[in-house]
Amino acid sequence: MVGSRIPTNTWSHLAVTVNEGLVEVYLNGERKFSGAGLEDIFTTDDAVFSLAVNYWDVPYKGLMDELLIYDGMVLSANEIKTYYETGEFPTGLNLGRTKLQELLVNAKVIKNYGTYTDESFLALQTLIKEYEAALESDKKDDWSAEIIALQAAIDGLEKEEAHPNFQNVGIHDPSIIKANGKYYVFGTHIEAAKSDDLMNWERFTNGYTTPGNALYGDLSANLAGSFQWAGEDDADSKGGFSVWAPEIFWNEHYVN
Repeated sequence: MVGSRIPTNTWSHLAVTVNEGLVEVYLNGERKFSGAGLEDIFTTDDAVFSLAVNYWDVPYKGLMDELLIYDGMVLSANEIKTYYETGEFPTGLNLGRTKLQELLVNAKVIKNYGTYTDESFLALQTLIKEYEAALESDKKDDWSAEIIALQAAIDGLEKEEAHPNFQNVGIHDPSIIKANGKYYVFGTHIEAAKSDDLMNWERFTNGYTTPGNALYGDLSANLAGSFQWAGEDDADSKGGFSVWAPEIFWNEHYVN
């Protein structure tokens, strides 16, 4: 995994980190391998942890010293390199770093499929990139400001307002009225529709069908007075009718 044979008769510093399935291997303070997709083999009830032995190769024959196992804390590349160069153990002072690393993992899982506003999601992505870079280059122990800011960016994700749904109809030269809590629109060519909210409309007419017209019943009979003035089955309406945009009002004497 380190790309070369570890030399014999000399001490080598080997470090392995596992973080959410990401495995990284370091030799003498330098990262030699990184790979994702490791299954969770550390938290099951029957997990077995062993060093220097496996079932497909001969056991390791040599000495080990200063064995450290960190549970719930992932050492950074800088911490591993510092330990190799100075011999100073990474301590609990770096738990802030681990907390920030864990928070970054949670933040990177958040996706935006129209759920959040572009501004708030972009602000979160900017902090993720900034803090990942900082963790690689900065050896400081106190990351409380970054943790607070990143958590605030996560909590501050603003929900994108849902786009309204529309159900459209085509009504030419519309005249609109409201009756009994419902909106009605009437237009040219005996087209009409109704709505409860002015956004979703339902057509309830059947055009020039006659007899049995949804609005006028028998066109010839019920609109005889109008056709006597305007003409029926003649000129530009030869073979049918032309009923143009009405102005709507309530007529209590009309019988359909």
